[in-house]
Amino acid sequence: MNNYRSFGSLLAGCLLALLLMGCATTHNTNYMQDVQNGLQIPVEMTDIRLTDGDDIVVFVKAKDEVLTELFNVSTPMAPTQVVHTVDKDGNIEMAGVGKVAVKGLTRTEAAAAIKKKIVDIYAANDAVVSVTFNNLRYSVMGEVNGPGNFDIDKDQITLLEALSKAGDLTIKGQRENVMVIRQEGNQKKVYTVDLTSGKELMQSPAFYIRQNDVVYVSANKMRQREATVNGNNWVSSSFWLSLTSLAVTVAVLVFK
Repeated sequence: MNNYRSFGSLLAGCLLALLLMGCATTHNTNYMQDVQNGLQIPVEMTDIRLTDGDDIVVFVKAKDEVLTELFNVSTPMAPTQVVHTVDKDGNIEMAGVGKVAVKGLTRTEAAAAIKKKIVDIYAANDAVVSVTFNNLRYSVMGEVNGPGNFDIDKDQITLLEALSKAGDLTIKGQRENVMVIRQEGNQKKVYTVDLTSGKELMQSPAFYIRQNDVVYVSANKMRQREATVNGNNWVSSSFWLSLTSLAVTVAVLVFK
């Protein structure tokens, strides 16, 4: 009788361990686990703001064709857009206008600042100015399916969108500790984000991506163990099948 009880305890322990491992895997995989239907989370929406070194494309259109040609490079077909680089003092240099301070401005604000200069100098109140990003990028590295550099093509890109463009995290990426490395002034600042918490994610300063951000997804413990010989054997299904098979074999020998 004692032998039967010992074997039963061993088998029950194996099954319990498997169950707990399955629960832990689910817990560590799902995003935004604290978000429920109808939940409202305050989010500070922030647009990309220009900084030194950024390239922007400026296009100006006015009723006065001479003025239009002054600000745009003419081709046989149509005027083309001109690329300007924000210098270390935060300005761009435009022909016929001179320097325009744009550092710290959004695309919309930069377009308004450029138009003001044009209106002040040429009284062209009808001028339409558009500003688009050129070669503004962020990087995604680590445990994602498609790491690389990605273009910023709109004013707001969330961390979730950035990860989606990189093919999402692999199953071995650590969801609770995603790092966003950001240039702030003369230093790099590191933000850590827990993707399993919707509240923490959406209220993080790193929820919206900025130009030159580096998103790094570290490896979870399973991936780290793969760097060692047989590191994951104890958590693999084959290991537990072998253990169960051993327990059955032992039981057969004991009760034979």
